[in-house]
Amino acid sequence: MDPEKTAIVYKFAQQVYEKLGILLKAVILFGSAAEEKDKEQSDLDVLLILDDLATDWEMVKPVIEKYLDSLLKKEEFSKIHLNAVTLSFFWRAIIKRDPIAINIIRVGIPIFDSGFFSPLKKLLSTGLLGPTRETILDYANKVEYDYGSYLGYKIKALEFLYWVFTHSAQAAIMLLYNEIPPPKYVPMYLKKMENEKIIPKPYAKWYEEIYSLIKKISHGEITNFDSCLLDKWEKRAKTFAKKMEEIISKNLKKAL
Repeated sequence: MDPEKTAIVYKFAQQVYEKLGILLKAVILFGSAAEEKDKEQSDLDVLLILDDLATDWEMVKPVIEKYLDSLLKKEEFSKIHLNAVTLSFFWRAIIKRDPIAINIIRVGIPIFDSGFFSPLKKLLSTGLLGPTRETILDYANKVEYDYGSYLGYKIKALEFLYWVFTHSAQAAIMLLYNEIPPPKYVPMYLKKMENEKIIPKPYAKWYEEIYSLIKKISHGEITNFDSCLLDKWEKRAKTFAKKMEEIISKNLKKAL
């Protein structure tokens, strides 16, 4: 590892220890610098583990945060990207076999260690911090939630595309006809625009289709759909909104 970067973290750790004393349990260098994959401009990922059990943590926390903020403002520590956690928080993460915490133990370099971190590295290397049955089941149970979140994202994305259609159409209709139509009346005005050769034929049909689609989703009739459908409506929404923007731009100039 770059000795200059190591020296920066050592100096930082020294100043923190001088200020916090026994409250400092460990200063760990992790991330790309610890794995020797960093580039010249890369930040130095540093983890501070602070003892929240040896004092009234809520009372000292604001003082510590203020001190660390002032320290990080120094030019010599500008490359440090600091993550400060409590001993309780880190220990809970270890018990749950949190992948990020376990990886920090695996690759992290203790710049300062009160005797807490190095034994954890030893326990991990000897297989005593492997995944527990509870951890395996916990992660397995996350799958259903994650998939549900993904489905929710797709539905929300389609709803946003619906509003791209609706807002762009309403803006054009307001300008052309001096009306503010609710969504259910938008197709009527789009058909009028088609008859007047302002827009091409499919636009009113597109709006009716996505309006119907959103209604079915809101009524629970549709709970999932192929991602190809989302791609199709994204392309249509871009084309539709661009045309409405052209209409607005052209007619605003006439109005002026």
